[in-house]
Amino acid sequence: MERESGNREQGFIEETRHAIGQKAIDFLVKTYAKDFEQKGWEAIPESMLAYLKSLNVTPVYAKETTSQFGELRQKLDTESGLIISNHPVGFVDVPIILSNIHREDFKAYVQNAVFEGIVSAFERNFGQTGKQIAMDKLIPNDPTKARENFKLALEHISDGGILLLHPTAGQDRHSTEQIEFQSGFRLFLKQLSPEQMVYSFCVNPFDLKKNFGSSLATSSKFAGLSSEELVHKNFNPNRLTSPAVINVDENYGTVAQWREHAQSNAIATSHYWDIFKDSSKK
Repeated sequence: MERESGNREQGFIEETRHAIGQKAIDFLVKTYAKDFEQKGWEAIPESMLAYLKSLNVTPVYAKETTSQFGELRQKLDTESGLIISNHPVGFVDVPIILSNIHREDFKAYVQNAVFEGIVSAFERNFGQTGKQIAMDKLIPNDPTKARENFKLALEHISDGGILLLHPTAGQDRHSTEQIEFQSGFRLFLKQLSPEQMVYSFCVNPFDLKKNFGSSLATSSKFAGLSSEELVHKNFNPNRLTSPAVINVDENYGTVAQWREHAQSNAIATSHYWDIFKDSSKK
């Protein structure tokens, strides 16, 4: 009986956290809707920086002090192709990437089952533009929709846009291990032009897990985010703690270069971690 009571209590706590978290997400997105109307896409990286500040997150970019950083970011801002990244803690690694995207021709493959709250919040507050930001990722049990979305993604890139894709399909959310890439990434490599960009980010998984675990609802940072968004902007316990330093590395490549390492999902995975072998450690 005690175990059943404990399970019910835990379930209620999780449901409450989810409801409050969704309300906080709604509030956060709605807060920047007016900025989005005035500034367009630039409101997105600005809002992501504000969100990271609410979590007391400080991204540190490994290439920022190098001579190649300016050239890297210029290519990110202008060339068409893919952005790929590991995906250990989505509510932190995705905003870090979005805070560095300063162009409107951006789309992301998302799993609505996981990000339904964020996607629907964008849709409610940004209308049709919000719907255009996110695109359902490949869904195995709906091959028709998968083919349609894959075609739309290729057309988007062909028109000069960029697409954020997580090759692990989020399976690294609960692990710091090198989770094998899924086949979707290799499908894109087969269809894209050899000269098109594959821009890789690596958000240090050990930094993320140490500071956040795998879920916003179970992270101590959750309370600070919710209180700031729902109580008062100056009421955030996160600011009483040391900043969560998250190391981020990045690399520019082309489809042709990646095809040389895409004979299998395992080889593509190994190539990604070889690129970031010095920046993905504890």
